[in-house]
Amino acid sequence: MKIAFAQHPVEELLEQYLMARLPESKVAEMEEHLLLCCFCQDSAEALETIIAAIQATHMVQPFRTHLPQYSLEAAAGDLVTT
Repeated sequence: MKIAFAQHPVEELLEQYLMARLPESKVAEMEEHLLLCCFCQDSAEALETIIAAIQATHMVQPFRTHLPQYSLEAAAGDLVTT
């Protein structure tokens, strides 16, 4: 199984991902990391809350509607997002 990030991605990249502004070339790598990293899953959920509050003021565009979900196939090495 490939480890997408040697370390956790910087918060700026996570924000870009959640706001659908991360370059497409990095999206799969970010999603793989989020599937496997509880720390980053928690960070993403916290950032989603902040982004949603900002969106409520109509200051930014919508963000991704869901994070990739962990599945047994992903644990076996096949990335499957739902």
